[in-house]
Parts: sequence; structure tokens; C-alpha cells
Amino acid sequence: MNWNELENEVYAAAKEVFVNVQNAHPNEQFYAFALYTDSGAMTICPAANSVEGLTRELANDETDPDGEEAAYYRWATSEWAYESWQADSFNDICTKLGDIPESEDFAHTQAKVYEVMTNALARLSKEGVFKPQSSGDAPVLFVTLTDDDEAEDVENRSAKVLNSPEVFEKFVNRFGREQ
Repeated sequence: MNWNELENEVYAAAKEVFVNVQNAHPNEQFYAFALYTDSGAMTICPAANSVEGLTRELANDETDPDGEEAAYYRWATSEWAYESWQADSFNDICTKLGDIPESEDFAHTQAKVYEVMTNALARLSKEGVFKPQSSGDAPVLFVTLTDDDEAEDVENRSAKVLNSPEVFEKFVNRFGREQ
């Protein structure tokens, strides 16, 4: 696998999707953007959420916005309004990941996939792709897993690299407990 080439492809697909979602919803305040994979590291997909999207999801599921479940809805990409939005932009990437021979060192492959996603988000951030909220706060950026007990650790490690210390500190305490 040519990891530099894959990173460039993830960067291009993510840029297209994240620019498009913000342009399609110009009146929404996006507070988070993520790239996610599965525990087998065979997919990469985009996710984004806005304050307005979160409010809609909470209302649709009749969840108290001040209740304990609200943090889950706020940070679980599977609950986001724009989870997997235009994910077909990542189809070729997912095909390449699925074609990696099983004989390759899985731990290495998994680590490289996380690195590729993190690097792509970092490049997009440096380019100013992610618009600040009306409050001036930068949106949170992170990498996550859809079906793995290690998701929170991966999220925290990537968020530390991708965000300012202030944004990271808020994110790492997102579930109301010290890390």
C-alpha cells in the first residue's frame, strides 16, 4: 500500500465532502468533523455535525438536551446529522483498503489508516476548510471507530494532535469525567 497516495486521496475526498456539507447548510454552526473507520480498518467515511443537526436529532429521538444521553448524541458520529454524508466519494479508498492482503501486519495497517485520516484532517485544518462557529470557536476534529472499544482512545489521541489545547481540553472531558 502506498500510504502517501492514500493520504492524498483521503484528503481530496474529505475536502470535497466537508466543503460541500458546509456550503449545503450555510446557516448551520458546525461544531465537529470526523473521519471514521471500522475495527478492521477497511473503510474510511466522513461525518460532520452542527448545533442545529444535534437539536434535530435530539428532538427526533425525544431525548432531553440536558440529559445524560445528550453527550452521546453530541459526540457519537453514528448519531450525527451528516454521518456518512456523500460517503460515495470514499468508495475507491474503501476498495483499496479492502484489497490489502490479510497477510500484512494488521496492527501496522490499522495504525497507518489512523495516521492517514489524522494527517488528512490536519491538512484540511491548515487550509482553513473548517469554518469557525459564530462564537468564533473552532470545530472539533477527530478520528474514530464505529464498532470498537478503543474508539474513545483513538478519538482522544487524534483530537490532541488536531485541535488547539483549549478545544482538546473541552473535548477530552466531553462525557463529564476526567481523563
